[in-house]
Amino acid sequence: MQHATFRTRASRPGNRPLFVLLAVLLLACPGAPLQASDFSPNEVSSQQTVELYQNIPGLTSEQLAFGQTAIRKMNYNSQRIFRKICAMPGTNFQQAQSAIEVLQRERFTFAQVQSYEAFADLPGMDVQTGMGGLQTVKELSYVSARAFRNYAGVEGVNAKQALSIIPVVDKMDEIRCKAAEAMFAVKGMRVETAHKGLSTLSRLRDNQAKAAETFARIADMDPETMLSGMEIIARIGPDNAWNARCLFTNPEVSAKGAWNWLTGYFVLPTEAQE
Repeated sequence: MQHATFRTRASRPGNRPLFVLLAVLLLACPGAPLQASDFSPNEVSSQQTVELYQNIPGLTSEQLAFGQTAIRKMNYNSQRIFRKICAMPGTNFQQAQSAIEVLQRERFTFAQVQSYEAFADLPGMDVQTGMGGLQTVKELSYVSARAFRNYAGVEGVNAKQALSIIPVVDKMDEIRCKAAEAMFAVKGMRVETAHKGLSTLSRLRDNQAKAAETFARIADMDPETMLSGMEIIARIGPDNAWNARCLFTNPEVSAKGAWNWLTGYFVLPTEAQE
């Protein structure tokens, strides 16, 4: 029995010149992907920013032209921040001009942009507070920016409180920033409890802060248990804090169970644990 040899029509020797010609024509033909290169995301951002700038009350034709030119010179991150400033209550040309000077001089990271946007959306925001936060947000590192954004999401936080907390978070090292980030994210967290937690967190040593972070990340954690647990964590030694941290990473451990371990074991003297 002879085996048939399969060969496509395009692969036959006599058809190779036609196949090559077809391939060349397809490559040379302009298509949708090439047309997409004409699209500029920054141009869309510029237009959105100009539209918000034009809503500032009392702008003259010269001020409108100044803003349009300045906006198109901004990078994408600066435009996002400037849109928030333009929309703040009380913004006038002088304040917009001051913001433009800062945004043209400074380069904001994406994490800082996200932080400023969260800050700008808080209750009680006005342009004076917004301008005050422009330079302070610029000082936030990647980890402190994450902590601050979670703080901005805490129930009851207003713009002035957030402005005052930025330097506090920015002075924290990475270990405590991560603990603060986790604490602020606890479901139901309110601003009064968050501030008490920050005060406790400032007293924790490294292993204790790591234990506090994992304690906060327990799925059913609540603010009251979080706060009382941190006070207990502040009293335990580095070895017990490390062991508590490891225990709290177990997904089967509940907030109540973790608190029971803290009060019934980790806080006890070593001889009582054995």
